[in-house]
Amino acid sequence: DFINNMLLSNIKFFIYEAFIGLNRSRLMFFTSIATIAVSLTVFGFFILVSVNIHSISNYMSSKFEILVTVKENLPQQDIKRLRAKLARMPLVNSALFVDKDKAWVEFKKKYTHLDLATLIVGNPLPHSITIQVVELNKIKQLVASLKKETDSIDDIIYSGDLSEKLIVFAKYSQIIGVSIVVFLLLATLLIIINTIRLTV
Repeated sequence: DFINNMLLSNIKFFIYEAFIGLNRSRLMFFTSIATIAVSLTVFGFFILVSVNIHSISNYMSSKFEILVTVKENLPQQDIKRLRAKLARMPLVNSALFVDKDKAWVEFKKKYTHLDLATLIVGNPLPHSITIQVVELNKIKQLVASLKKETDSIDDIIYSGDLSEKLIVFAKYSQIIGVSIVVFLLLATLLIIINTIRLTV
């Protein structure tokens, strides 16, 4: 019983002293809590921004396409073989055949104000294949491989300048995002450590 009474007295004493300390430094306590909360909020915000920038970069890269026009009068069977061959390339995510008649219909729907029926006789568009790349930074390597298909491919159309800008954007957005997150993590940890020391 004596030991239990001593333990109970010690617990009451520590609780009492804690409340006294809290009353003495109430302003410091709430200031510390607010500082930690703000630090963690800012840190979380920049993590969210960094993740969103990375997601936007990946989305833009995934939507980048190369348009391959097929040689005129190339048999349909050869076009199917070409599309299948392109789809099997390691750097190709997908290869979709676009029929020239369907493409012409969609083109005329898009530009109804031009009255193309009176300006152009027939269908000037070729059959084509749209290619989505696996990695944007490998696009030059892919284009070089496509240029070897001289028997089937007439032209390769893609925005070289835009692809270079997207590659640079993706690279630096990741570097900047990671750097900001690491810096804010260290800053937040230092603020929390110093705040706890001041409170104690």
